[in-house]
Amino acid sequence: MPLALTVTSEEQARYLVQTVRMTARYHETVKPLEALVVLGTVAARTKDGEIVVAAPVDYLTWNESVDRFTANQELAASKRSVHLAGRLTNRAEAELQNREWVVHPNSPLFQPILAPPVTN
Repeated sequence: MPLALTVTSEEQARYLVQTVRMTARYHETVKPLEALVVLGTVAARTKDGEIVVAAPVDYLTWNESVDRFTANQELAASKRSVHLAGRLTNRAEAELQNREWVVHPNSPLFQPILAPPVTN
């Protein structure tokens, strides 16, 4: 996965791992996925064409990056959803819904990666 080669910090690596884990959990518990779409982050396409984005973020705000990502034609589909680890601003929710994204805040797909216990 070329996206993994762009990671330059532990924080970015954890974000990518959590994104992949959430996406895998969607595949296992909600609906089978057919393909991954890599556009600066990971999105997925189900067999029936739905676009699914997993975002392990605590608080999503509307900004230029989110605007560009959600408007990307490679993510065009009649059904699109975003699953967030946390919450989002009212503006982000409104903008996503205006673009016909279904928003799932506090998604059960997110399960934090816990550090292993320290043993002596």
